[in-house]
Amino acid sequence: MMTNNDEIGKIMQQVFSSDKMYFRIGELSEMAGVSSRQLRYWEKQGYIESVQREGKQQARVFHFSQYGRVTGIKYYLDAGYTLQAAVGKIDESSNISTYVHKFVHNAIRAIEISEKGVNVDLGWFDEPKQIRLIAVLEDEKFVYQLKQE
Repeated sequence: MMTNNDEIGKIMQQVFSSDKMYFRIGELSEMAGVSSRQLRYWEKQGYIESVQREGKQQARVFHFSQYGRVTGIKYYLDAGYTLQAAVGKIDESSNISTYVHKFVHNAIRAIEISEKGVNVDLGWFDEPKQIRLIAVLEDEKFVYQLKQE
């Protein structure tokens, strides 16, 4: 079953559009495994930032990029770092989760599901646009292939 390239591209762009990914403090807390109280403290200290929503629900929300930041801070805290050191480590990495998110948002062009596994078309591999990079998922492992057009 092959999914049309244009269709899957539109779906992936919508699904991975971080402009639409906002979470309330309780959602962020649950997703990241950090208490709401910790999040409020981190926000007060300037380690994370919320966005004020307009309209009927003027509660603050956190953008997807803050989810990545919170997850990273928690990782380093769990590894034994102090809060300031954990924030420093995250600052050094320049919020890598945002770049990964952008990659996924832009990379997936088509998905083919077969009896052998799943093929994910990751787009053109070369500038003349003659070879595509395909990620093949078989037995829970990805193998990459080049496909001549």
